[in-house]
Parts: sequence; C-alpha cells; structure tokens
Amino acid sequence: MTLIRAVGLERQDTVGGADPYCVVSCEGEKVTTPCINDTLNPQWDSSVIFFRKQPVKSPIKVQIWNKNVIKDEYMGKAIFTATDPCEKKRMEVELMGRKRERNAKRSGKLFIEITTSTDIDSL
Repeated sequence: MTLIRAVGLERQDTVGGADPYCVVSCEGEKVTTPCINDTLNPQWDSSVIFFRKQPVKSPIKVQIWNKNVIKDEYMGKAIFTATDPCEKKRMEVELMGRKRERNAKRSGKLFIEITTSTDIDSL
C-alpha cells in the first residue's frame, strides 16, 4: 500500500493548519509515516507492506493524526479489506471517526494505491 496524500484535513493547530502523519496497522503490526508540518493537504508518498495471514478477518487500518508537543490529535481513519488480488489500484476514500464517532464522517479524503497478491515474490 502506498499512502499518496490527503486533502482537506481539519484545521487543528492554532497557528497554521496541522502537522499530519499516518499510522498504518494490520494484524498487530504498525508503521508510521513521516509527519508533514503545517499543512491540511499532506503529500506522503510512503509505502508499506503487510503479510496478512487472514486477509478477510484482518483489514488494513490507516489513521491520520496531528502531531503536537503534549498530545497528538486524531484526524480520521480509513479501513481497507483488500482481499481480492489487484495491482496498483488507486482509491480515494472519505475519513471516518473512531470509538463513539466511528460512523461519523471527518473532514478530508485519503488517496492510496494498493496491491494485493497471494504471491509474495511478485511484490
């Protein structure tokens, strides 16, 4: 999966917009992208690879956070099941809330490119 960019994120900082980064998790593993300072439209172009033992039961979760000195703030998430084989499939998804707000839309969209394969050597 390549996290390409996000657009229209919520302004959370008093000065500037936000300092967003992504946390990508699947089956107990986590990968964090670099933080992009002072933007509501970050461009990450960061790639991650997960070997999923149970793709149906184990979606890939992408959370976007705003980095702060004291405590980082949640900005939104997207969940990808991606069980069917595909190559470099581009997707544009709405961001959602978490916990009690999990069904509520959040400000912004996430753009990704995903490849799913049963043959690890093809990646």
